Amino acid sequence: MKKLLSWALVLCLCLAMLSTAALADGLYTPGTYTGESSGHEAGLTVTVTVDENAITDVSIDVSKETATIGGAAGPALEAQILEAQSTEIDGVSGATETTDGVVRALSQALAEAQGNTPGSEKAPVQDGTFKGTAPGFGITGQMTCEVTFKDGAITDIAVILQIRAEELRSDIHIEDSPAYLAYHKGKASSKVQLHAQEMTLAKVGSPLALQNARNNLMDMEDDE
Repeated sequence: MKKLLSWALVLCLCLAMLSTAALADGLYTPGTYTGESSGHEAGLTVTVTVDENAITDVSIDVSKETATIGGAAGPALEAQILEAQSTEIDGVSGATETTDGVVRALSQALAEAQGNTPGSEKAPVQDGTFKGTAPGFGITGQMTCEVTFKDGAITDIAVILQIRAEELRSDIHIEDSPAYLAYHKGKASSKVQLHAQEMTLAKVGSPLALQNARNNLMDMEDDE
């Protein structure tokens, strides 16, 4: 189960890396953007200045918050945002409502900087194949994810595992292991497709092609 979860997490990580790499004009449209939300009181704002790939300045207006609590948290939250370069900040102890409001307002500002506001178009994605790499788990070693884009859509995803053949064969024979389950699921899917080919070839009367499909099925039974 840990290996299966690791594969899923690494794939998500690779896709995140690839989506950033594939943006034609960087992560942000350079400029200054403001988001507004409510903390303990209404009227909390976060203003960010960004270049193509980073937050370069942050200004938080918490003047309407309780002066000794949320009102005093502004500088610390600004520093955390600049360090995290995202909404993933620790916040300030005792100022939870203010922190939550800052995160919401920051999300609005960054969404606008990324062109993700309602009714707007997202930055175009270049055609091509983009590659991301991350550590795997156990025998998987390094994992590489390749995503191919065409006309703004994902047309292919390939995950390449650097696994020694003998270790993979051993793992496949461990019943209920992630490799065992993935292998047999793929094998069953291939069998279904080959059987469908058999039916189609039988209907059109192609004896040689039909025999080839049957041979492939037999080879699958013997490949272990």
